[in-house]
Amino acid sequence: MSMFYELMMKNKTKIMYATIKGSLTENDDVFSGFSASNYLQLQQSLSNINNFEIQVKIRTAEGTTFYRCIFGSLETRELTLAQGSSSKLLLQLGNNGSSYAVELTGTTNLQPLTDYYIRVIYNNGTFSLLLSSDGINWNNEGSVTYTISTVTFIFGNGWNLGTYYWRGSIDLPNSYIKLGATKYNLQAVVGYTIVGSPTIIDEVLINPTDKQNTIQTAEALDVGNGSFEMQFCLLNPTVKGTPLFRIVGNNGSRCTFSATNTFNLYPNYQTDSSVVLRALGNFWSSAINNSAQKVYLRIKCTGKDSNNEYPFIFSASTDSMTWNTTTVISSLPLATGKITYCSSYASYQTGYVVGYDLDLKETWIKKDGKLWFNGQQA
Repeated sequence: MSMFYELMMKNKTKIMYATIKGSLTENDDVFSGFSASNYLQLQQSLSNINNFEIQVKIRTAEGTTFYRCIFGSLETRELTLAQGSSSKLLLQLGNNGSSYAVELTGTTNLQPLTDYYIRVIYNNGTFSLLLSSDGINWNNEGSVTYTISTVTFIFGNGWNLGTYYWRGSIDLPNSYIKLGATKYNLQAVVGYTIVGSPTIIDEVLINPTDKQNTIQTAEALDVGNGSFEMQFCLLNPTVKGTPLFRIVGNNGSRCTFSATNTFNLYPNYQTDSSVVLRALGNFWSSAINNSAQKVYLRIKCTGKDSNNEYPFIFSASTDSMTWNTTTVISSLPLATGKITYCSSYASYQTGYVVGYDLDLKETWIKKDGKLWFNGQQA
């Protein structure tokens, strides 16, 4: 079991993930820089709902007299919460293509460059709108009647992903969704896109082939001189020389277990292909010979050290409790680009069976200490 999932279980934290679409500016999970192509999308649809409560903490932009979408439903204009042109909150429900069935305008004038907490509560056909400046004292902005059954929320824009995107910021740590009595904290992650025609069952990538029938992170990993940590959970490995990942973008990075069973990482293959980090000896071979059902692999780098070098820490385990660890010093950081899993650089390996399944539930990337990729589809 990964450290991330152990932490979730210990704290009994329920999380609902929002996928980062495009490139957003982030600071301690406060997001800004929204546009027609840059926004957050809830990864799961809420279906057959009789009640829910959604809270979003925002900071307004300099101007508050323009129509700007804070969040809404992805599929249709079924639900939109906006800052209206009157500087008040505007809840819009139902749309036939030319007008909304119901609109509710709030009572409070939003001030520029100001923090607000907003709650939209839906209970058996009635929507209520509340506003607070401190998250403690709430002003009732009004209520309307309208029935809704399914919604997939997007944050920072409206259903048509047009020019009415949010110009301020959205604070996810102070935002949540409550379904019945269960509260879900919101957390943003980068998901994956499909390469070829992979088989994914119960969040396990089944029998991927090198550079085909696999997955790729929806956004590029850009750590620069920062820190990152990757974990891979490989099921039932059988092939001794096998690819683990490659970073796409020029020649990028590539990581494999070689035919001689060493853990090989080329941090930046284009800049200097002679820099190869070898670690963990015959761990991979031993795991295969002993028919290991699971193999956990981790790569960690804390960034550039005082000698302008990069310490890479390689760890491996068959039970996620006892780890073999090796530290190797690199003159180069990891390359920047999208990560393709179960893939190597060499073009002749296209279609090569990698010899394991990838458990996406326990495969993740942390960037500067925060969960960045968690094996959910974008």
